[in-house]
Amino acid sequence: MTAVVIALGDEFRGDDGVGPAVARALHRAGLPARILVSYGDPVELIDWWRDARVAVIVDAVMRPDPRPGRVHVLDPSDLQVTVAGTHGFDVGAAIALGRALDRMPDRLVIVGVEIADLGPGRGLSRAVTAAAPGVARAVVDVISGEPGSAGDHSAP
Repeated sequence: MTAVVIALGDEFRGDDGVGPAVARALHRAGLPARILVSYGDPVELIDWWRDARVAVIVDAVMRPDPRPGRVHVLDPSDLQVTVAGTHGFDVGAAIALGRALDRMPDRLVIVGVEIADLGPGRGLSRAVTAAAPGVARAVVDVISGEPGSAGDHSAP
């Protein structure tokens, strides 16, 4: 397998559904990658990314100084100091376990979008909805190896 996109999230928790929403858009667009949706089981993540040339995790993120809709493209080493996911597990721990088991992709990148609402119910906030195309572009850039496919990006 060449590329895998793992979208994390829960569509019934407001903006946490951004990962699955982006996964659907990438699938409809015909992205040449395996596109999977997960609630974040670390063993599942490791199994899905282990044979990939490039793996991209798409997730909602929270920051102390939130700017809903802001897109972050991160190397795993940036994960713990920059953003925190919205799930009850640590993506950093899954990465550490994957390294310990020698089950890492050649390249792993996290694409996150700052969120506004984790309340119950379906549907994304206006800011996160507006950011979704930028998130999808960031994923495509990472998979295609485009220069400048790391760093922070504002929503379009």
